[in-house]
Amino acid sequence: MQKRWIKYYYVNNTKLIIERGRATAELQLYVGLSEFNDMGFTLHFLRESDTFVDIGANIGVYTILASGVCKSHTISFEPIPSTCNILRDNIMLNRLAQNVEIYNCGIGEEESVLSFSKDLDSINHVVIDKEEIETIDIKVKPLDEMLVAENPSLMKIDVEGFETPVIKGAKKVLRKESLKAIIIELNGSSSRYGFDETVVHQTLIDYGFRLYSYNLFIRDLKEIEIYGSHNTI
Repeated sequence: MQKRWIKYYYVNNTKLIIERGRATAELQLYVGLSEFNDMGFTLHFLRESDTFVDIGANIGVYTILASGVCKSHTISFEPIPSTCNILRDNIMLNRLAQNVEIYNCGIGEEESVLSFSKDLDSINHVVIDKEEIETIDIKVKPLDEMLVAENPSLMKIDVEGFETPVIKGAKKVLRKESLKAIIIELNGSSSRYGFDETVVHQTLIDYGFRLYSYNLFIRDLKEIEIYGSHNTI
């Protein structure tokens, strides 16, 4: 019988469980840093004294970079139980249990229970209409409730279009002086919920954030005017 997973040596001797058919994991095997400049920014920005918040952690690629390479404290949120189990396995594989807190819940505007797709790997998402896919009910909590005593330096938000509720539930967190940067995915998925991503953009501008691109090779952070079709710093 052929093995369904391998142990892959990643950055600076960190390791990842690569499970066959799980695109997020396989992508790291094929290309290394799959979100090259954003991951490079994470590696160059974080210090051991920092706290990183990984919202939509999936199997923990960013979490491993933050805590396994940078030695930062990480708080990871992954709503899908099967994916969260692999996230936990990756944390144990890298002996990072003391550096990483894992929460198997979603993040939104208020505490509730929402339906999520369960078998779509990196594009699992909140389901509000009758999509012909398998779903699972997941507890959702606001970030302000989860990070009361925390002072994050960097957050990554990858929630497949559910960014608006995440931001609405993070008013206190977004005002924290410790929070210097956010990596957020704005790829048009918000339209499935009737949200306008330009509103998310303007909200973050109102909190004092500005748009940047990062060049990993020369460590250059350059202010830009328009957010991209994927991640934006």
